[in-house]
Amino acid sequence: MAGKDNNHQILLTSANNDAVNDIADKVQEALTLLQKDGHAPQNKFVVRLHTLETEKSTLLRDVSLARPIPENARPQTVTPLTAEGKEMLNRLQVAYLVYEKHKQATAQKFEGVADRRVRVLEQSLGYRALQVAGIIGGAPFAQPDHESIRGFAQGFRHYLKGMVYIAEEKIRFQQRTKALLDLTLQSATCAVTTMAVAATPVFHTNFKPVVVTIDEFARAKEQDAMPLVDKYPQAECRIFVGDINQLGPVVKSTKEANPFFAQNRVSAPGPHPACRRADYHASPPFPLGILPQWVLSANWRIKGC
Repeated sequence: MAGKDNNHQILLTSANNDAVNDIADKVQEALTLLQKDGHAPQNKFVVRLHTLETEKSTLLRDVSLARPIPENARPQTVTPLTAEGKEMLNRLQVAYLVYEKHKQATAQKFEGVADRRVRVLEQSLGYRALQVAGIIGGAPFAQPDHESIRGFAQGFRHYLKGMVYIAEEKIRFQQRTKALLDLTLQSATCAVTTMAVAATPVFHTNFKPVVVTIDEFARAKEQDAMPLVDKYPQAECRIFVGDINQLGPVVKSTKEANPFFAQNRVSAPGPHPACRRADYHASPPFPLGILPQWVLSANWRIKGC
């Protein structure tokens, strides 16, 4: 990431959102220092990726909050409590405590963004997309004239003023929105997200990292981690970080009792045969066909190899 002519992308993942947030903060801090010292170009940026729906909500957040309420909108139907109702509520202290807990659990950190896991709005894909489109000014990586998003900024500002789109215009705006999110991912230097999000098509079709890192790998389930091996074949380096002392129980079994042995009798998807070993870490089954050849190391006994 520090090379001035290095256009490589880096993917950093972890098993939970708290760890992902910490990684994103540290990577952003490191990149900022590199850029300040002149060791990294100013057009490099970090994305902390959430789900696609969340990123769409961050992208259109300002529009949703600023659009005027339509004149024919249904009025809010809020009935004030009667004196009897207030007295009942005061007596139900337990219910009030439950209400307070619920309010805390569902509180939105950023108005207009329903996902409370969004901690730093400026690192989200939606915010970065607005910078790429030139709507949020001052970003050195802005590409407002890129052919795939040409017209998005104009449509965004029209929508901000309350313009009601007809069906064709709405579809066109949605297409430009998707194109903008795709372009932002393609332009990002480093993406930090959970393993589940990294395995989604919208992500792995637009982000092509040469380095894939999985933090807390010892605590990850195979069916969550293995897609990151299959979905990023262009990666030249894969780094699995974890404490082996956090691994789950190791099951000792005979060849016949091993579930991998029974799975050998069933055709697995993909070109690679099923594999088995006498000692395995207990976990739900996953499609062995997704494993590339280099994963099938000498420690595994491969049927037909």
